[in-house]
This record gives sequence, C-alpha cells and structure tokens, in this order.
Amino acid sequence: MLDSCNVMRGSKSGLETRIRDKHCQTLLDIDGDSCHHIHNAAKKFAAPFCHNLEQLFTDLHTDHLWASDQVHYLMEVCELMGIPGTNPQRFTAHPWLSAYDVVISTRRMLPAYKNLYMDILEEIYKDHGVGERAKARIQFFHQDLRKKGMTQVGKDRKERVVKKVWFESLNTNLHLSVYLGVLPILKEYVMVFQGSQTLVRKLHDKQLEVVTSFMACFVKAEHLHTTPKKLVEMEFSDKMLPLRELQNILNIQLCCSFSTQ
Repeated sequence: MLDSCNVMRGSKSGLETRIRDKHCQTLLDIDGDSCHHIHNAAKKFAAPFCHNLEQLFTDLHTDHLWASDQVHYLMEVCELMGIPGTNPQRFTAHPWLSAYDVVISTRRMLPAYKNLYMDILEEIYKDHGVGERAKARIQFFHQDLRKKGMTQVGKDRKERVVKKVWFESLNTNLHLSVYLGVLPILKEYVMVFQGSQTLVRKLHDKQLEVVTSFMACFVKAEHLHTTPKKLVEMEFSDKMLPLRELQNILNIQLCCSFSTQ
C-alpha cells in the first residue's frame, strides 16, 4: 500500500519481492498497488475529454513560466477582482491526480485569466465590482503586453488559451465542474493510503466505498445496493441517471469539494 514502485515492486529489495521469496511463494502479482490503480482510473476517466483541460493547464503554466511581468499583472488583476491569486500550477501526468489541485486554482482564477488575455466585457467588471481606476489599470496591462515580441509558438499558445477561456468558456467550465465533482472521490482514497500508518485492514471497505461513491455520480441509487461482484459486473445501459439529475449530483459534489478547501 505504499505509493512507491521501488519500495513495493523493486526486483531485489521490494516489499512484494521479499514477501514472495521468504514468506509466500504463491503471492499473486497484482501489478502495482491500489493507489497507482486509482491514478490510472482517473486518467482513464478523463480520456474522453480529449485532454482539453490538460492542454489549457500546460499552456497557462508555460505562458507565465518565464514572464515575471505577466505574472505580476495576473496577481494584480486577481487583487483588483477580489480573487485569491496564485501562479499557474504545472500539470504533471504522473501521478495523474495532481490534476485536481490544478483544476481548483484554474477554476478559481478563470475570470482573471479572461481579463488578462482579452479586453474584458463590462458585465464581468460589474460582477466583480471593478471600479474605473481598476479598469484603467487593467487596460494598461493589455497595452503593455501587446508590445511584447512573441514567437509563433507563443502566439499559438495564447490563441489556444483565449479560445478555451473565452470562445469555449461554457465547455471549459463544464469540464472543470466534472473534474471537481468526481476527482475528489478518487483523491481521498489515495490520501488515506499514502500516509505512514498501516491501513491494510481498511483496504476492502475503502475500495468498496470509492467504487460506490464514484458510481453514484452516474448510476441510479437503487442499483448500488448490491454485492461488490455485481457492482463490478454491472451493465449500465438502463441504469444511468437522467442528464438533469446527473448535473445536480455533480453540482453537489462540487460544492462539497470547495467547502473542504
């Protein structure tokens, strides 16, 4: 249950190797520990979204990585709009659930990104109580950033960001909401078993809990009260929640996620 391939599966001193050599030659090879399987499950869940958010995370991080002036402007925009500001976080595919922390900060700062990357709409100014002096300051940011020389790679990256935070904002917000509603269920499991305590006694219960909680986001409740074997073998064709109810479930998960931050 340790989240380290070397500790768990090292060919000479790995825990599984030593147990198999000295205590139990019939020990099954389960292909890694369950924490890694949870990360892989999260990655598999996100695959149908075609890496839209992951590309946005990478573009935002790269665009600010070597641009201290742009980072400064972003932080000031956040302050003017009353949004807690942080540097754009780096998304790493291993472990994949690191995406959850990036999703939280990106969702929170999305209005600031909109403001920084494109001239803002008056309605958004009003929503965040931005005054005339603050508007003038933000306009200065736009003018200054336009003067910067950009490579074609940089121009393409900015174009992708603008497209996702402005022209595809509904789609981007929907994807962020789905991630924020579902990924905490998986991450909670990983956090439990990444600690220093030995919690093998809780393994079965926690695995059943994470499977049931995950399925509850998409499957009608009356089909979840069954045996673990039937849960794994379930056919979903006539058991899925209606779209409207599915949206409500994800919204509840989203609110719970933010309330624990």
